[in-house]
Amino acid sequence: MVFCNWLNKKKLCLDDPIKQYLPNFLYGNHITIKQVLSHSAGIPNPIPLNWIHTIAEHSTFDRDKYFEGIMLKYAKPDYEPNEKFAYSNIGYFLLGQLIEKVSGLKYETYIEQHILQKLGLDSTSISFTINDKNAIGYNKKYSFPNLFIGWFIDKAKYMQPSVGGWTPFIYFYPHGASYGGLVGTSRAFVTYLQALLEQDSILLSEGSKAQMFTENITSKGKTTNMCLGWFTDQLNGVRYFAHPGGAGGYYCELRIYPEKGIGSVIFFNRTGMSNARFLDKLDKYYFRKEK
Repeated sequence: MVFCNWLNKKKLCLDDPIKQYLPNFLYGNHITIKQVLSHSAGIPNPIPLNWIHTIAEHSTFDRDKYFEGIMLKYAKPDYEPNEKFAYSNIGYFLLGQLIEKVSGLKYETYIEQHILQKLGLDSTSISFTINDKNAIGYNKKYSFPNLFIGWFIDKAKYMQPSVGGWTPFIYFYPHGASYGGLVGTSRAFVTYLQALLEQDSILLSEGSKAQMFTENITSKGKTTNMCLGWFTDQLNGVRYFAHPGGAGGYYCELRIYPEKGIGSVIFFNRTGMSNARFLDKLDKYYFRKEK
């Protein structure tokens, strides 16, 4: 989403091959930045994948080395560019590397300087650093995710003894900051959504927003419900753009309705593995009251 700023500064183009900036990119010479952003590049999304490390390991964890090994293991694309939509967290890691390459800054530093600070948000409300003020994540003891979460992580290492019907995690970091490393309050993310809804936003021009919220169409002419990093759909006939996210211990949904000038956010400190569309259940009452 931050690439649109660079478009205005002529630093890159969405139709540029990502290999132009990342020479070690393994998935093809002609896959574009836009295809990676719209999850139509064919980049694999291996599951299960050990995606976290402890706070004690964080200072010495080499995420570039880790993902180099992952990409070598899953070096073959799953399908031809723009043949279809398939979500990929590896794609987000590559986009994070792209930001670092073009800006000359660490990914976290770029986001802090060019998004968070512009919005007046400080580290007390949103940050890439985990501390004991963050909510502890939980996994329901008697649940479907609990049956297979051991395939993803070492339970003895990352989970505490159960309390009642819930098993708490310890605090942990994701291996890649660009695919889920930003931790903040719901109010901080509301501030971000408000900025996206504003005309002449401090973050993006109207032209850039139009690009970001245009649904990608495959080479076969099929709709994908995916724009540049944002899913799109309708609720009671009103178009929205959203991004859910979840893993062990946490789940969230962000959504905006540009035609109505409103947005919504919901966070849970319990495991979420798929798009549960909780905001469908909540937001429909708002639109029902409007009628």
